[in-house]
Amino acid sequence: MKRKLRWSVFGAGSCAAVAVVVTLLLRPADQPVLAPISVPQAQDVEPETTTTTKPSMVSILLPSAPVEAPPSPPAPPPAPPEPRRPATTQQPAPPPVVSTDFQAENARIQYGQVDSNYPGFTGSGFVNYDNAVGGSVEWTVPASAAGSADVVFRFANGSGAARMLLISVNGVSVRHIAFPATNGWADWQTLTVHVDLVAGNNSIKAIATTRDGGPNVDKITLT
Repeated sequence: MKRKLRWSVFGAGSCAAVAVVVTLLLRPADQPVLAPISVPQAQDVEPETTTTTKPSMVSILLPSAPVEAPPSPPAPPPAPPEPRRPATTQQPAPPPVVSTDFQAENARIQYGQVDSNYPGFTGSGFVNYDNAVGGSVEWTVPASAAGSADVVFRFANGSGAARMLLISVNGVSVRHIAFPATNGWADWQTLTVHVDLVAGNNSIKAIATTRDGGPNVDKITLT
């Protein structure tokens, strides 16, 4: 029975060794080895011819020389600190009318007359209303600017009962005011009414609203 062996050749030197092994395995056990074994010689390998490759031209971009920036001008010297100003307190706006007296006898009078029979009045006299509805005293008051003001009426009422007057400013009714009774016609009292004025001349009018008329009026003072 023959034995078979699969083998592979891995090169010129390995083939000879494999051939010897195969011959020994395939011969009969009692047969001497007579055939000579030739070992193939390794073939000379011609040296590879080396080709000289010319170097290719390579362009190299060199960096340009840096451009120097012009020198910056010197910084200006710091400004001296501003002197500290003293703190100011905001002053209130002045009133549109400086405290001024406006005499009733110098005003425009309707259903009334100027009397001076009771002492204590100022100026040349006072206004005595007629006992009728609609009697009035109208003052013209200048104001330097628009704003609020207080109108102080100086009056006397010896009738024993309050008398009503309608106060109007520039034709607009402000309020009805009850002037209380005083201790006789020579006892002069004051009563204050708050009004709004416009810049320039203002009309302040006190109108009787009952048949009793109004109190005796000496003057008004604007503050």
